Amino acid sequence: MSFVIVKYIKKNVPVILLDGHGEVWEFDTEESAEYYANVFETNSDSGYKYEVKGIGKIHTNGEEEN
Repeated sequence: MSFVIVKYIKKNVPVILLDGHGEVWEFDTEESAEYYANVFETNSDSGYKYEVKGIGKIHTNGEEEN
């Protein structure tokens, strides 16, 4: 499973953050995504909120879960 950061702007409009190449910025661990989300929220002077969301499929015991 990968993780992304969602930024909520204006009236809670969600925007997925992109990397420097215009691609969705994916993280391998929830901890690293949480770290950046906390940094961005701490430095937001506009009061934006950031949330980490898991994406992709989880494979357990040979079966896929969403």
